[in-house]
Amino acid sequence: RLKAVGTVDLTGLDMEGGEKEQLSAATLCSAILGVLGVGLIMFGALVHWAGILPEDQGLGIPMLVLGVLFYLGHVSEALFKSKTSKYLYWIMSETDFQAYVKELQKSQPKIKWTIQNYHYEEKRHRDKDGKEHVERKRVNTHRAEAYYDIGGFLDETLSPEQMIAMFHLMYDGEQQDLEANKKTPISRIFLLCEMPLEYHPVDDQEEQRLFDRREAFWRDNTRDTHQDKSTTDH
Repeated sequence: RLKAVGTVDLTGLDMEGGEKEQLSAATLCSAILGVLGVGLIMFGALVHWAGILPEDQGLGIPMLVLGVLFYLGHVSEALFKSKTSKYLYWIMSETDFQAYVKELQKSQPKIKWTIQNYHYEEKRHRDKDGKEHVERKRVNTHRAEAYYDIGGFLDETLSPEQMIAMFHLMYDGEQQDLEANKKTPISRIFLLCEMPLEYHPVDDQEEQRLFDRREAFWRDNTRDTHQDKSTTDH
């Protein structure tokens, strides 16, 4: 068997000029809930205790409760579901970061192929008025997955020491400028590091072997009218 050898590149540290991250729908909804919650709490308090409405008909307390629920929903999303909370959960010191990158460099990379076969079935039914309706439903059938046998690899990521030196080169100069202008230096730096794995075949022969294995897997496991196919590098 030919030995599968490739190069792995984990350098994905976009420190300048990166694309602005888009806010998720959940984050936008959470922000709206937070604003509405604060507004309802203030309005409910004014209605209940300040009596700004002569005949509030007991609206103050329900508005306060609804406002508190809205705001708690916003706080819960920020603490447990937001991307910021996930970033802070995985925060590492400089020493831990170096150890983590070294562990990644030593780990065996994998390429995983997944295929899900499916088709659609139509069901006809009539409503109470006798009008016919057609319901189209997806039905999943055969599913399969396989790993590509990478026999060896060469990691081309910068060493942790080189990464840390790069960070210091960027930010130490900024520190000196702040001190020269008699401004408070930055005591802590938070870096968001994204390091996607990129697999590159070592030569044309290995690239063709990878292509043939993947196509053979798709072909052998195509057993229905539609397929969802995915390739994951990790």
